[in-house]
Amino acid sequence: MKSVKNKIVIGAWSLSGDLGKIDKKQIFKTIEYCIQNDLKEFDIAPTYGFGLIDKIFSKYKNYDLKINTKIGYDKNRKKNFSINVLKKSVEKSLKFHNKINTIFLHNPRYEITNWHKVIDFLNNLKKQELVKNIGISLARDFYFSSKILNRFDFVQDEVNLLRASHLSENKNKFKFMARSPLATGILSKNFNENRRYYKNDYRFRWLRGSRKKNIIKQKKLLIKIFGNNLTTVSYSYLFFNKNIDKIIFGLKNVKQVKNLLEFKNLKKINLYKIKKYRNLYDKKFGFSDNDEVY
Repeated sequence: MKSVKNKIVIGAWSLSGDLGKIDKKQIFKTIEYCIQNDLKEFDIAPTYGFGLIDKIFSKYKNYDLKINTKIGYDKNRKKNFSINVLKKSVEKSLKFHNKINTIFLHNPRYEITNWHKVIDFLNNLKKQELVKNIGISLARDFYFSSKILNRFDFVQDEVNLLRASHLSENKNKFKFMARSPLATGILSKNFNENRRYYKNDYRFRWLRGSRKKNIIKQKKLLIKIFGNNLTTVSYSYLFFNKNIDKIIFGLKNVKQVKNLLEFKNLKKINLYKIKKYRNLYDKKFGFSDNDEVY
């Protein structure tokens, strides 16, 4: 299990309330169970739960955790990558957590015009030993040149059976961190035609109507290849990818942590099934470019 654990990062977004209401006691219980089982690397952000997650994790300053956090939003939760805003965000995070393992630029698109200046700022944080690593968390469908990406220690992107990142197909100079292994819960057993989301869950805005129907068709096609337990298959798909260095798992309760810990005996996926899957994926699950899918 040791090599598997080294790849695991616990994502705190699902603990923030942004993916549906969650009891505070449950949040603390989940975090503490992770720590007790030597899962001590966490992915957080100041925007998660409007600052709630920062406050909660500040209570664990002395637990020798690896805190990966993000910068690039101002106090009004608007994207801003000016050096002044980035500096204030780093200072605030250090007050909460004392030390930062990896600091990520949070999903930039067109906002950064002077990359040299921003990356110099990040590298100075490393020189001052305020952060150990620097990284970039990529926005969906928004990639930068290898010249830019190779200046980071870590690059974070979404990878799962419904959405492959081309960055996970080849070995890169930077280390690669995969997020959303279960496609925000779609690849879990809990997602089906009857699943509904409350308005305070960000999935409420897009996981509905014709898009939801198409996504359900995508999932059914995956089940035809891999069987009903897509959770296990999804995890195997990532853990056995040599180009993926870390995987972020969003967890909401102790039961989910226990389930994750049970994957110490994961097996490689049958090569024939992988070929069938790649053929399906390359054909876009049979959908056109105009269809709304995952």
